[in-house]
Amino acid sequence: MIGDIRAVLARYLPGYEVHTVVPAGQGQDNTVHLVNDELVVRARPADPAAVRREVALLDVVKDLVPVRVPDVLFSDDTTGVLAYRVLPGLPLDQHPVPDPKRLA
Repeated sequence: MIGDIRAVLARYLPGYEVHTVVPAGQGQDNTVHLVNDELVVRARPADPAAVRREVALLDVVKDLVPVRVPDVLFSDDTTGVLAYRVLPGLPLDQHPVPDPKRLA
């Protein structure tokens, strides 16, 4: 998988130097890697169409919500890979909130 990530990065970000690729998690249908501590690369190879839908959704949502939304650098329809820069701050699930009901 790491070789695949290096290949897709070379294709879409020519000249980008990959120093580290670290597994950062996985879900039922995707895997996530952190590249150089600055890029999130997610792969959903079983359903590339879902990646296209997610990219379109992120583009719409970013103008509707008051929180930061990833700005996709590229997505690859054949491999089901998308990449974006790491957002600053803690992930929501790691940030204690005094009144979690307000998040809804």
